[in-house]
Amino acid sequence: MDFRRRVTESLLFVFLFSIPAAYGQGLTFALVSKSLQDANFIAAARGCEAAASEDGNHCLHVGPEGAAHFRSQDLAIRRLLKQDVDGIALSVTNGAYLARQSLKQVTKRNIPLITFDSDLPEDLHFLRSAYVGPDNRVIGQQLGGIVNRFMDEGTLCLMSASPFDTNLNERLMGVRQALTGDPKPDEPGLLAGENGWTETGRCPWYNADDKSRAVTQVFTAYTYEHSDAIVSVGAWPLLDDNRLREALLPFRDSLRSREKLFILATGGLRPQDYSLMDEGLIQGFVSIDFEAMGRTSYDVLKRLHEGRAVEEYWPTPVIQVLPEPAPVTGGESTQPE
Repeated sequence: MDFRRRVTESLLFVFLFSIPAAYGQGLTFALVSKSLQDANFIAAARGCEAAASEDGNHCLHVGPEGAAHFRSQDLAIRRLLKQDVDGIALSVTNGAYLARQSLKQVTKRNIPLITFDSDLPEDLHFLRSAYVGPDNRVIGQQLGGIVNRFMDEGTLCLMSASPFDTNLNERLMGVRQALTGDPKPDEPGLLAGENGWTETGRCPWYNADDKSRAVTQVFTAYTYEHSDAIVSVGAWPLLDDNRLREALLPFRDSLRSREKLFILATGGLRPQDYSLMDEGLIQGFVSIDFEAMGRTSYDVLKRLHEGRAVEEYWPTPVIQVLPEPAPVTGGESTQPE
């Protein structure tokens, strides 16, 4: 075991065992995210804890330090299971791996388990009681709907974090469905001329949850892959917004005229995100309400703890955000403030 991994495990151990002792009475639920540093999951944890505190209960935020990785998430779950917890909400990285590892212990201990943001694969749904969050295929369809608004055909580069993430793969599929009008494009689904769309070169590109790599991939897709449209199914390039602006400036005129497109899915929008859109460097967002996801996750876990029946799917808000107030096929739009 290398030094960095030992430090990560030590930090995780301290995090898990120092916080609950301070909580005292009440139920304790855990929100297991893909990364403790991800702003979207911080928002989800904030919503979960706010809802729990209203009832005198608590919601821990548990997950890997740094970049998301399924082995680190599995370790976080194993550490969590060393204490008493009344329910777990999990944003799934690699569902098949987790099912073979730590989720076996969750099932054995009969701890209520739900998923949020990213669900388990369909053949593993029996391991959880409910899924909280948006329909990720619809997120992809809304991203593709923004592309369709500005461009009828062209070359496309899709960007994601990992080929293992169920929710991100569903978003990729949704984009392809929107662009081709095909509700069930063949796996692996790479577009090769369908309805005028072709995925370029090495795309889809995976950034391993690395914001710097994501920005480099954006520049490379425009420069060397000659992509007309880039669709990122997550917010990774936005996390280094100054460097992203520099990477997009050589293509500013083409982006402003919408000869090229750059469209992303993200959580709540920040002022710097609106600035990039106002400058014409981004043509639209699909914004996901992670705080609502956290609040709803707490509500579902509390119901399960009380022995109440719950619905299998609990949808949370998603909206399209565009640079001008016009309707977009496949979803609601909103004008930036």
